[in-house]
Amino acid sequence: MPRIPRPRLAPAVAVGVAIALVALWLAETLPVEAGLVGWDEACFYKAAQDLYMSLAGGDVVGFLRDIRSQSFYPPGHALVSAAWFSIAGPSLWSFSLLTVLVFAAVVGLSWSVGRRLGAEWAGLAVALLVAGSPLVQVLAARPLLEVRGLALTLAFV
Repeated sequence: MPRIPRPRLAPAVAVGVAIALVALWLAETLPVEAGLVGWDEACFYKAAQDLYMSLAGGDVVGFLRDIRSQSFYPPGHALVSAAWFSIAGPSLWSFSLLTVLVFAAVVGLSWSVGRRLGAEWAGLAVALLVAGSPLVQVLAARPLLEVRGLALTLAFV
């Protein structure tokens, strides 16, 4: 008796719905709206804003100075944020929104990694665990480094 192929669309739709729901929830509960921005978020935002202003103004010397002044933070974080600012504007809200979008990519990447390491259901399980993790959700609701680092890690697995 021939095997009937199972549709692969159902897990992808489930992951997409989970990503959309959690990203929507995070966007609604961003701490920026209530003015709850901590020291780290403010420092990351300031570094990205400095780079954006130097790039937007064509100040190459200022750009190099701003890159050099980030000796204790990864410069890639501020560079990605500065590039994002050229698309969405240099606001604290858009800075936080970038982390929510990266979180959605993390859920999708975790599904891909789980699927490659196990089966279709394993990818779905991993994606739902990541999307539902309170720790990952808290980190995704704040514009910190951890979610972007997790996205890079999963991209290279």
